[in-house]
Amino acid sequence: MPHPSNISYPRSEYYRRYYWDNKHRYILNYQEKKYRRECFEEIYKPYGGEKAYHYNSLMKWIKETKEEQKMRDLSNINLN
Repeated sequence: MPHPSNISYPRSEYYRRYYWDNKHRYILNYQEKKYRRECFEEIYKPYGGEKAYHYNSLMKWIKETKEEQKMRDLSNINLN
């Protein structure tokens, strides 16, 4: 945020006041991020973490699609 030219006090004082006045915003943002992070950790805890959860779900999806493809290939075989 640029320093307004119509302010008579020094620039450092302006920025100090700006951050002091908006301190509650920074605190709320920090607390919200912390809460979200804790929620995600709680959700993914049984799976070994978020990274492991997504890895395992992708591997499961790949395995299912391969099996499905094999079944489609077998169903196209004509025995007559």
